Amino acid sequence: MSRPRLVAFVLSLLGLAQPALARTLAVEVEVLHLAGQLTPVELDSLLASPQLRIEAHYASDKLIDGVTARRERVLPLGSRLFALGQVTTLSGAQVERQGRTLRFSVADSHPAHASYRLQALRLTVPRAPASGRPQSDLEITLADPLQRRGAHEAVFLSRNHPAFEVGLRLRYRWDDAQGDYVLAPLACDAGIEALGGGRYRFRPEQKLLRLVRTTEFGSPGQKIPAGAQRFLLGPPYPAPVGDWQVSDQQLVQVRVEGRALEYMTLQAERRGPDGCRYMRRYDAWFADGRPVLVKRAGWGLHTESCEEPKGDGGTVELRWNDDATLGYFMESTRLATRLWDEARAGNAACAGQGENMQPPTAAEVESIRDEFARLRAAFLKGGKP
Repeated sequence: MSRPRLVAFVLSLLGLAQPALARTLAVEVEVLHLAGQLTPVELDSLLASPQLRIEAHYASDKLIDGVTARRERVLPLGSRLFALGQVTTLSGAQVERQGRTLRFSVADSHPAHASYRLQALRLTVPRAPASGRPQSDLEITLADPLQRRGAHEAVFLSRNHPAFEVGLRLRYRWDDAQGDYVLAPLACDAGIEALGGGRYRFRPEQKLLRLVRTTEFGSPGQKIPAGAQRFLLGPPYPAPVGDWQVSDQQLVQVRVEGRALEYMTLQAERRGPDGCRYMRRYDAWFADGRPVLVKRAGWGLHTESCEEPKGDGGTVELRWNDDATLGYFMESTRLATRLWDEARAGNAACAGQGENMQPPTAAEVESIRDEFARLRAAFLKGGKP
């Protein structure tokens, strides 16, 4: 047997032979939504950049030590095979650009490794670093894993949390596919609502919420930003922590983009009549004196005199929209969790999932708002900058 035929025979035994019919995947990516610290002008520049790359990731379904996988020791004893992936990159003229739409084709089989099949697609393009950007580059996972047959469409959000988010529509079709695109179902928590006719509604951006989440305030005991003011709360403490021992507390004021932003945090501890130790923590962000996001958590600590404390009030979180209307409410206790999200309330994808409950009453919201307002006022009035 000749050497080429011998190699082909060995590869066929190993399942590594070249497939009889090579397939190609045609892909279209369209940007439908943009929010946060990525401007439309910057987005268009990134999509047109010659440094934009599409990464095609390949994997083999057969793990062969030293060929498609490597063996590594695992604890406590033994070893395990880990797959060795392959990547090809498309760039420049290989990616067709039309406005905010990208089109390209990629082979199902890796050109240098016949047993490897296309598994995932990623988009990446360098982006200048700036304040509030956890990742400087724009990196988006388009599909992982890919469907191996047919024509498919998916709409999703790529979040560079908390700096910005991009909403995309991905369409891909194998060259042997029949029929129209099959739309992947949207999850209730995807932040996207299908309106029909190829139209979608994305969760509206709340700029104040993003602003407070991307602003650096400094932790208790640490340095605060230049130009900021720190207030510390001194006794007597306001209700409901009047008889608690307070620690890890501060209120920091800073001006950002013409807004007066504040971050307040406080942790308190007390020993209850049952002998158990109880903890409570407050975290709140304000813009121009108005609450944007507030969180309160209460829990018990295991001690020698108390094996299973019941906690202290559970956890509550509220978020407000830019127009000061309530957008999110969550209350969790040992017995149950209540959740209301304005963006999900009218989303058909959430129907029957128990999440379209009525919002909290005005009295509930006012009680929580007042609790945080009293603490804020105490910091500003009796604290020391």
